[in-house]
Amino acid sequence: MSTKKIRIDFYQVNLGDTATETFEGVLARIGSLPDNNSRTAKLSEHYFRLQELDRDTHKITGELIRIRMDQMPLRAKLDGKTKPIVFDVDEGLGEETAFLYYPQTGVLVIQRNRFGVTTGAFASYIEQKAALDYLVEFDPILEEDVMKRMAKMRLIRQFEVKVASAKNAQFLKSEGFALGTVADQMKDLEAPRVSVLFSMGRKRGGLRLERVLASAKRLIKLAHEHDEAVEKVLLSGRNEDNEEEVLDLLQNRMAEFAILKLDDLRRIPYEVRRDALEKAWTKRRDELNRMFRE
Repeated sequence: MSTKKIRIDFYQVNLGDTATETFEGVLARIGSLPDNNSRTAKLSEHYFRLQELDRDTHKITGELIRIRMDQMPLRAKLDGKTKPIVFDVDEGLGEETAFLYYPQTGVLVIQRNRFGVTTGAFASYIEQKAALDYLVEFDPILEEDVMKRMAKMRLIRQFEVKVASAKNAQFLKSEGFALGTVADQMKDLEAPRVSVLFSMGRKRGGLRLERVLASAKRLIKLAHEHDEAVEKVLLSGRNEDNEEEVLDLLQNRMAEFAILKLDDLRRIPYEVRRDALEKAWTKRRDELNRMFRE
């Protein structure tokens, strides 16, 4: 039987300052909608819906689905023969994404599926279906040791960002990062990637600490959301003990991996993926409780 390796990511759920209910409350409201197209929302050119939602004493488990209604693939045989897949007008291709949420820590554990529901789409779906007037944000969680070391940084001398492709550099420009000229240079030189280094050089002092850390966190989130548009986020400086620190933030994001068996339909059932998420949480539980337990 074939197997598939999946990645499992960890996020901290943050609601806007004007939020009047908890994240679990918002999920419950959406989950109480009839199990029909009332749970479906259109975001950009695709449709998203909450397929499954269950709660026990400690956690909420669920399944999201992204429904693609256009640019359908062909059925293809290994000998090259193809034929179209015929759908009804209200049918499309569904890509599933399982998740777990632990209210006591505010931690979301989610299956990464680049064809499925990204955390950005998940947040937008919740905001739309629950008619929220505030933002839902999922912040990637770094390893505990790196979080501690980053909190102790008092001086940042260098801030390095590596971007793959001019298209990604242009995308980052649209997100408020000043990489427009860099993107044009990449295209002109046909360079597949570029590193941008912000440095104090020989001058004393450091870069603006709060601005660098805010930018670094945004870049980590964008790397998650947009299929690794950013390849490196590196901070170099000194901590409160005046010791040299070099932090590779993308390499130290919290993640687990699982190798799962495909069923006879060449799919991984929801229950199997859900169990893999629970095992990932169990492996990281003590670390996450230390970091986020209220």
